[in-house]
Parts: sequence; structure tokens; C-alpha cells
Amino acid sequence: MPSRCIPEDIYLAMKQKPGIHTRPHRRSLPLYMFNAYGGSTDWVGARRALIRDTLAAMIETNRLIYREKDKVVPIMVKATRSRRTRSSSPGTA
Repeated sequence: MPSRCIPEDIYLAMKQKPGIHTRPHRRSLPLYMFNAYGGSTDWVGARRALIRDTLAAMIETNRLIYREKDKVVPIMVKATRSRRTRSSSPGTA
């Protein structure tokens, strides 16, 4: 494996080649938590497929944002502005 792998690369390598051993380098791991979601053990246990599919869609969306930035960013800006306009009422920030 390359010496600078992101955690997702390590996951994919382990999925494709069970038993592979990786040695993640500290400099390849983020110094912050990007996002976190939580749920009770029972809730998560009952909805594993939903959670898997949702997380896969979120990962793919992030990839698309970076791959097709010129197409995606204007859509995001437009959606954010229209949502903000609908939710704001006069006199509120």
C-alpha cells in the first residue's frame, strides 16, 4: 500500500483483500472529526441496511462534489439560498 493512505483507502484495501495488514501513518489521518452520527444500539441494529445505504450515499455525494465541483457547487448554493429564504421570516436572522 502507498505510504500515505486515507482511512477510506485502508477500508477498501481490507475489503478487497481480507487479511491484509496496514500500518496507517499518523500524518495520513485527519486531526479532527469531520462528522458524527449516533443512534441507540437497538435502533442501529434494526436498521443496518438503511444506515449502510445512507452512509454509502453520503460518501458518494462527497466524492461527486470534488469530482464535479463546477456542476455541483452552484446547485448547492442555489438550494441553500432558497431554503434560507423560505425558512426566514422578517425580523429574524
